Amino acid sequence: DLATKQDFVSQTGMMSPAMKVSEQEVKKTLEYNAAWKGAAPTEGQLSALFGQIHTLAKTSGLTTTRFDPQEPEVLARVQRVPVVIGCTGSFDQIARFLAQLERLPQTIWIEDLRIEPAGKAGEVVQCEVSLVVFADNPENSDQVNSSG
Repeated sequence: DLATKQDFVSQTGMMSPAMKVSEQEVKKTLEYNAAWKGAAPTEGQLSALFGQIHTLAKTSGLTTTRFDPQEPEVLARVQRVPVVIGCTGSFDQIARFLAQLERLPQTIWIEDLRIEPAGKAGEVVQCEVSLVVFADNPENSDQVNSSG
C-alpha cells in the first residue's frame, strides 16, 4: 500500500509538463474561438457581407450574373448560409476574386466551382461558385435575442 502511494507521488512530478501543455492548448482553443466569434457575421451583418463579396467580384473585373443567397441552415452553434454566385470574366479575374474571398476574416467554404468557356479561345469564361458562409447562431450564443 505504501509503495502504491509512493509511486503516485513520484508520478505527479511528471504530470506538471503535461498539464502545462494542456493549459496552452486550452488557451489556444479559447483564442481561436474568440477570433472566430469576432469575425463571424450575425444575421444582421450578412447583407453587408454579401455586399462586400459582390464588391470583391466587381473590383476583380468580373460581371456578376447571379447572386443568390439560400435559406440558412441553423445548426447547434452556427448557421450555414449557402450562396450561389455566377459571373463572367477572364480566368485571371476569377482567380483574383477567389483569392480575395479567401482573405476575408469570415469563415467561407467554397463547396463547388465551375468554370466554362463563354467566348472565343477562352478569353471570357463563365464561373459559378457555390459557397457557404458560416454565421453566428443567435439562438445559441451570448447575444441578446432581440425578438423577445
